[in-house]
Amino acid sequence: MNKKLLATLFGFATLTLLLVSTGSINAQESGGTVAKIAIVDFQGILRDSVAAKDIRVQANALRDKLQAEFKEIEAGLRADEEELKSQRVLLSPEAFEDKRLAFEKKVGQFQREVQDSRQEVEDALKAALNTLQESLMPIFDQMVKAGDVNLILDKSQVMVRANDLDITAKVIVELDKILKSVKVEIKTKE
Repeated sequence: MNKKLLATLFGFATLTLLLVSTGSINAQESGGTVAKIAIVDFQGILRDSVAAKDIRVQANALRDKLQAEFKEIEAGLRADEEELKSQRVLLSPEAFEDKRLAFEKKVGQFQREVQDSRQEVEDALKAALNTLQESLMPIFDQMVKAGDVNLILDKSQVMVRANDLDITAKVIVELDKILKSVKVEIKTKE
């Protein structure tokens, strides 16, 4: 099954390259636009650019801060649990059940807060990465206007490529010039 799929994909890639090259030759002969294709590794940009690295540092700091807060609350909950266990023999079954339910409610609320806080950090991270990605568009537009390229593809969407088509390093250099940092900011609840 995999060999059949690979053969089909290879055939498709070969046909695409043939059509692009034939189209380029025909476009040159008729005075039309020649395809100037470039490949960009978006994951590489999100990994290697200065702003992306700064975003990761900020997100990790937020996670670490939350984790420290959670550990403190967890310690308090453990102490409450031990106290509740010690009161079991002292309280009536009804009073103990009331305290146990109150404790479980407190634990459930804490778990929701942890989940919400983690989601807020992830949302802030996504927003910062979206800002970084939006900053790429003027760079791509400039390359198109300069006539360097007229089609930019993500590396993950390309099966076969020549290494000289990859402009990722050039894009990272340009991005680093215009964007050093993006604030990873948790939106306050209204």
